[in-house]
Formats: sequence, C-alpha cells, structure tokens
Amino acid sequence: MQPDIATLTALLTTLESELDACLHHTQSLGHDQTIADPVLLGDFIVDTYNRYLSMAKSLFDHPLLTPMSDIEPLGDQFLVERAQEGAVGHHPRVVKMSEVAMAVRQVKTILEGGVGTKADRAQSEAAGAIALLENLGEQIEDTSQLDLGGEDAGALAALVSEYNRCLELVSSRGDDAVVRRMFRQLSVGDDDVSATAKLAETRLAQAGLLRYLTTAAQRAPAYGAYRAALPSSDGYRNPFGEKFDPPNPDGPENAAFAQIATVNGSDTDINAEAWSKADVGDVSDSLNGLWSWGTYVDGEVYRGSARIGQIENRVYIRHPFEADGTVYLIEARREDDRLVGQYADRANPTNVGPWVGLIVDNCRIDGETEAGRWDFRR
Repeated sequence: MQPDIATLTALLTTLESELDACLHHTQSLGHDQTIADPVLLGDFIVDTYNRYLSMAKSLFDHPLLTPMSDIEPLGDQFLVERAQEGAVGHHPRVVKMSEVAMAVRQVKTILEGGVGTKADRAQSEAAGAIALLENLGEQIEDTSQLDLGGEDAGALAALVSEYNRCLELVSSRGDDAVVRRMFRQLSVGDDDVSATAKLAETRLAQAGLLRYLTTAAQRAPAYGAYRAALPSSDGYRNPFGEKFDPPNPDGPENAAFAQIATVNGSDTDINAEAWSKADVGDVSDSLNGLWSWGTYVDGEVYRGSARIGQIENRVYIRHPFEADGTVYLIEARREDDRLVGQYADRANPTNVGPWVGLIVDNCRIDGETEAGRWDFRR
C-alpha cells in the first residue's frame, strides 16, 4: 500500500533527522541515547532512500523529481573500514551518508512544494527549484567549515555535482532561454583549482541561479495580470506586430538597476568595435531600422539580427534568438542618450528583467542586464 504525499514527506523528515544525528554524533530526536557509529550503518540507508524515491515518483509526476536517479551503495569492501576519529567526511561511509542526506532533503522539498499546488504546476516547479537551490546553499555554508584538503574533497565534489544537477533540472523545463544562455555546468575535479576557489565558484553559481529564479518567480504574477488586462491585440504597444509587451518597463526595479549599471560607452569597452556587417544604408538621423545584437556568456559570443523602432520617447527593440526560436522584446524610455526599461521573452512570460542602454551613436548601443551585457550594433 502506497502512502500519500504527506505521509511520505513525514517519513523523509524522520530519515533526514536520523541521518543528521548520526553524521553529527549528537542526540537523536530529543532522547538521551547513544548514536550509532556511522561507519557501522549498512547499505539499508541507501536502500531506504531509493525506496522512498520510487514512492515519490509514483505519487507525484513532477519534472524536478522524474530525472532523479537511485543512489548507488558503497558495497561490501567498505563495511570493515573505520573513519579517522573526529574527521567527519573522511570515511567513504560518512561521505555516502552525506550524499543520501542531501538527496533526502531534495525529495522532501519537492514533495512539500507539490502539496496543494498541482493546479498551478508552473509555480510549483519554480518554487521547487528555488527550494532545491536554497538547500544547496545551506550545504555549501556547512561545507565551508570543513577542512577541504585531502579526502574531504569528496564532500566538495558532491556539492559541485549537486549544483550541476539543479541546473540541469531547471534547464530541462525548456522554457527559459536566459538559463540556457547565461548559466553553465561546473567542472568537477579540477586538479589545477584549489578547493577554496572551487567552493567559491560553486557558491557564486548557486547564488546567481537562485537570485535569477527568485526574481523571475516574483515577477510572474504581475506579468500575468498585465496580459489579462489587455483588451485585444490592438492594445500592444510594440510596433512589430508581436502579441506581447514587456509587462512593466517603467517599474522601479528598472530604475534601480540603472543606478548600478556599468555601461559607459568608452572606446576601450569590450564591445567597442563595429562588429555588425549588415548593410543598413543611411543611419545618420534615426535609431530606426535593422541592427545586430550581441551577448557574452562564459567567453562565448552570441550574435544575431535585431530591429529597433522609436515612437516619441519610447524605444522598442525586437530580436529573435536563432538557436531556439525565442523572440525577445525590449521597451525602454529614452532620456537623452540613456535608455531604461525592461526585456521580455515571448516563449516564457516569467523571463523578464531590467535592461539599460547607452546610445553612443546611431550605430552603437551598449546594453546591460542583471545577467550581463546585451549590446546592439550596425
């Protein structure tokens, strides 16, 4: 007989508490008792987790849960080995228990996010991904207290792998081009990178992805309300015939981002060169017309075609991302040579954010988002 989601969540909570108690050699569940040496605990812990994971998948069809795989047991060769006294994380059995404890937290978080939210799957998926990354952040902070040299490197590798799994789960939703373009998998086991540097890289990647997903989730309700309020297709502001607009181009978050944006139009800027090869004719008197766009992600350059149209003090930019067919719109208010506004993604209503541009001349606009540069040339 299968338990319901609430019961399975309670079972996972109990397993999580017992694992934490064993890993920390503290009192268990509030009772005065001796905690079993983690080294003596058998593979039944792995078996228990795998059984709970199977139950969870049968109860809850969730895109963040489905790709999760069973944990492999250590095997009999480790049963008689002993951990170094006081060196938590050194013994393979303890490392394996840490892996199970982390996985238990992930499954429990997904199930907790799923109770009562099946009617709004998109919101549930976003909340689940955010909670996974929050849990990972706690694990990173805990690991920072360890000596990461020697055999403790296994704990760090597990964190890097967990971040990569979180990113893969988020990317598998398939509706967010920014995630696919701006975030990358981290390498595991760099011999030429110190443990401290790798932990800092993992913390930075986790915090960046968490911040992006949290911001996107907060903006989603406003976008939906805005779209619902439009009377018809004639109510869209952009001049390109697109049936959507950035939801809040004059929002305070855009003005706040403009205060910290770094684009300055200098000749030494990373994107100062005239890299657009499009033949656009006379461009001396207007921004209107054909442009090229460019972004930079982990040293990789992405470019394509774009079109700009200005109506009074509003500048509208449309560009497709040819790799996946996504279409972006930018709507910005122009004040002299400064553009402040918001971008939006036709395929994903939650993918919106501030964009700030600096008009260097009628052939060069240096732009910036929270994720990095987003420039236009012709």
